Amino acid sequence: MSARPSSLLLRADASAEAGTGHVMRMLALGQAWQARGGDVTLATCAPEALRARGSRMGARIVEVPAATEPAADRATLEAARGARAVALDGYAFGHELLAALRQAGARVLVVDDNGENERYASDLVLNQNLHARLAMYARRAPWTQALLGPRYTLLRSEFRGHVAPPRPAPGARSRVLVSMGGADPVDATGATLRALAELSVDERASLELRALTGAANPRVEALQALAVGGLAEVLAPTDDIAPHLAWADVALAAAGSTLWELCALGVPALLVPIADNQVELAREVARRGAAIALPDARTSADGRAWLAAAASLARDDARRLAISSAARALVDGEGAARVAAALDAA
Repeated sequence: MSARPSSLLLRADASAEAGTGHVMRMLALGQAWQARGGDVTLATCAPEALRARGSRMGARIVEVPAATEPAADRATLEAARGARAVALDGYAFGHELLAALRQAGARVLVVDDNGENERYASDLVLNQNLHARLAMYARRAPWTQALLGPRYTLLRSEFRGHVAPPRPAPGARSRVLVSMGGADPVDATGATLRALAELSVDERASLELRALTGAANPRVEALQALAVGGLAEVLAPTDDIAPHLAWADVALAAAGSTLWELCALGVPALLVPIADNQVELAREVARRGAAIALPDARTSADGRAWLAAAASLARDDARRLAISSAARALVDGEGAARVAAALDAA
């Protein structure tokens, strides 16, 4: 650990179109940095609800233009003035910005899920995904350290050191959690709720459904209206989702950041990709026996089929427990602490 108090600038954006995953990963890293005694600033273009979440965890919030805007690099450099370290998560942070931040004296981490940058001038590059390979970052500088794989998954403190209890068999009603990301741009949550309403009385009676909504989801009130009459429980955005994940017998989830949280808690998941970068991830997690991959929601938004798959998995104790065990083996919840330690290294 650094011998002196230190400041970390987190830089990421969120929107209804892009989702909230980049900001949520940065907030997880911020918590780990705070645990090391440092201060955190979040520079972001994001919905107010997400900025408020950063404030509640003790981060200073700086509003900046979106990373795709012409003034964004200058605003990021200004926000980073005096910071010991800077962490950036997104697809629009180029080599020139990373080099300028490093030249200003900061240790720089860039989160890059796909190895798409032309060059890497940062001190560290992070790819927490199963497909991460060193060859993806062949154009990195000699000093750039690569942090690769789920060992470095950025999860919030509520998932750190969590030991999931043995998962009991479902009761008379199978508890199904629906979590389609911070924005759910394809309204997969709505497709699931509408399908639930179309089931027979007996089919509905066998399911207890709870849906999480994210800070960038513009349809929260409409989704809650779909659940009127006790059809399901639709929760407003909340900081504390771990108890809701642990509540579930099975989860219907997008293959984004929540996937790793489900793995950490050993919740058997059926993954519904809602973005390009989720398709291969869902397949790979399923190949490892840690989830079940369902068709892409953008081409096959079949809520009835999703619910049938969830009910089938909930009733199959052997498969459900095997998936739970394989999922817990992928993620131990300590990734954010490992990344913070690497970023805080002398």
